Amino acid sequence: PSCKHCKMADLFRSLLIVVMVCLTTAAVQPCFTELNGTRVLDRTCERIISMFREEERTPFIEFLLHPPKIYIERVGEGHPRHTCMDNVEQTLTTLKGTISYTTQYTWKFAAEIMIPDYLERTSWVTTDPTEADFILLDACLVSIRFSGFGQVEKLRPHIRANPLLERLFQEDSRRFIMTLTYDRGPCSHEDATGSSDPAKVRQHLQNLVGNATIFENHSDRTSRCYDPSKDVAIPTTTSIGLEDEPGRADPSNVRRRHDVFFSGVPSNVLRTQIMQRFGSLPGYYMPSKIPHNEYNAALADSIFCLAPRGAALWSPRLDEAFKMGCIPVVIATHYDMPFNDLLNPTDYSIQIDAEKYLELPAILKQVSQERREELLRNVDRVKMAFRYPSLGSTESSMNAVILAVYQAWRRRQPGNQV
Repeated sequence: PSCKHCKMADLFRSLLIVVMVCLTTAAVQPCFTELNGTRVLDRTCERIISMFREEERTPFIEFLLHPPKIYIERVGEGHPRHTCMDNVEQTLTTLKGTISYTTQYTWKFAAEIMIPDYLERTSWVTTDPTEADFILLDACLVSIRFSGFGQVEKLRPHIRANPLLERLFQEDSRRFIMTLTYDRGPCSHEDATGSSDPAKVRQHLQNLVGNATIFENHSDRTSRCYDPSKDVAIPTTTSIGLEDEPGRADPSNVRRRHDVFFSGVPSNVLRTQIMQRFGSLPGYYMPSKIPHNEYNAALADSIFCLAPRGAALWSPRLDEAFKMGCIPVVIATHYDMPFNDLLNPTDYSIQIDAEKYLELPAILKQVSQERREELLRNVDRVKMAFRYPSLGSTESSMNAVILAVYQAWRRRQPGNQV
């Protein structure tokens, strides 16, 4: 092993000595597992921490040793989350053939359900909002057709109606976490302010949520509704469950049927141009529409899987590539990939500016066989970071929820705003 790897091994040995303390609770201890009555760092966490940017490794261990306290506030009359959870469970158990438009959205935007579902079983939860480092608003919004500012407008009145929460919000709104997914996160397709002025739209959002931390998919640095100094880019819920997907590619297999794969609706000019210009190239497979099971099989049988922007800047094809084990090729501009503060995207993906999409074939051709093998190994190593635990899971393995909370915590540390 290289000196770098030796140093990492020494670091982990030291950390294991520090964290081997007796278990005192039956609650899930994220990133720790029990061994002979003591807790040690989970192997999946160890693998992903080893790929962190060097400056983030020690703070993450400190975060695990002294995790934040999280209060979960359920929002909604009669709390419809059980209905939303039923929708997600039904989607997961009947995911065969062609997915309907409605099912796709329930499937991709379930983070608002998956995040509180996992956290409420961890040792991080408190029942006292006054002692909480974070107050997570647990609300089912996308599944019952709320999007954009409509999401926020369901959350803010709930806070105002609770004198204690309103006081805490006024004291420090950044303690509050809102999970606002959908194509453009908390921004609507139509400006709720009646204005296309970005400054006015941002001010309208701030009037609604203050400086609350927003977990969102739409991490566009030019967006009116994404602030990288406080908000957190999260993966879609394309991958739910910490076990490998059936048919997932073996990372050591570099002999696959297709060099490059993409399939999707032409929801953006960029997608249309890519399919028209490159769809007939040798080694490129770009059907306009195929059944879901064939789609997954094509992902697993390709080296590179394209993730060009669609209706919004981000694309669930990034997460689908991790799910099935091919190298994601992200084609976008001003895009913050999930957890890019922690993981360097060039370690496990190919990054192409949307304005340079014509260079795609030349760029991929230049990727050596050795580099392809390295990228495929790294995709396999980081896949857990882009997955959500199953509903009701008591797994302590690394997952997207742990990293999302860490990034929110990290942004609140003095001098660490992005």
